[in-house]
Amino acid sequence: MGRRSIHRRPRRARRPGPSRARDPGTCLSSPDLSSSAPPRLDVTHMALQPDDPLPPALADTLRNTTREAVLNHNVKVKSDRWRAAAAERGLPAPTGRFQSEDTFFLTRADVMAHADADITPENAMELWYATMAWGLGPSGSWFNLRLDGFAKAPETNIDLLVHAWATVRSGASAGDCYRRLLTEKGKPFITQFGAAFATKYLYFAHGTTLPVRNLILDKVVATNLRDSAWPDSPITAWWATTYQAYCDLLADWAQQAADIRGAPVQPDEVEKAIFHM
Repeated sequence: MGRRSIHRRPRRARRPGPSRARDPGTCLSSPDLSSSAPPRLDVTHMALQPDDPLPPALADTLRNTTREAVLNHNVKVKSDRWRAAAAERGLPAPTGRFQSEDTFFLTRADVMAHADADITPENAMELWYATMAWGLGPSGSWFNLRLDGFAKAPETNIDLLVHAWATVRSGASAGDCYRRLLTEKGKPFITQFGAAFATKYLYFAHGTTLPVRNLILDKVVATNLRDSAWPDSPITAWWATTYQAYCDLLADWAQQAADIRGAPVQPDEVEKAIFHM
């Protein structure tokens, strides 16, 4: 779908701030979130305007959006490709529909349902497969590189996924959940599992019952926000404080949209609407 402008306004001057890491890299452990020291402030996130009103064009879109349309957002999955790739790399075999069907359509609701299970290494791996399959789609940009990255340290990476999932379920802030899979500057602990995919995992980790706090953030969403609330948005490697500000903004816009619609609007409905602008 073609992109359209929402609430265009004069661009602001870029504010100085620390550089953003772009090299994927690998870290062997997640950060210690028990420290009482406050996280460093990413001053670059201030370019994102957290108090901006809901853009009129986006409000019009959300007036006609349904919850079912978001949950039914689907991609086609070629299961044989995933089974073969896992076997070649010595990774645990994907189960469920990845084993029983050669091709199927995977919805947001399907992936979320994986996160209703008990938090175990095996289930975390299944949630990762479902997240990656939904995020990559049938063509799978850099499919082999992403699986190669995970296969470099599978036990460590599964442990990171377990802790990230548990952090989401605990009700921790979006920023703290983000820090389970990426550094403060947005460098991934799992090779080739950068912010665009890590935030998908955090989003789906809510399951079907928890209120959504962690939202998908990728270059399409960041780019589409430039005409409204984020004129200087980077397209990758966002700081944890930036991610928190982004999630707060969309939660606020969801409430504004609910007031206009006269019915509840969830933050992921806003994210999907921005993605398709």
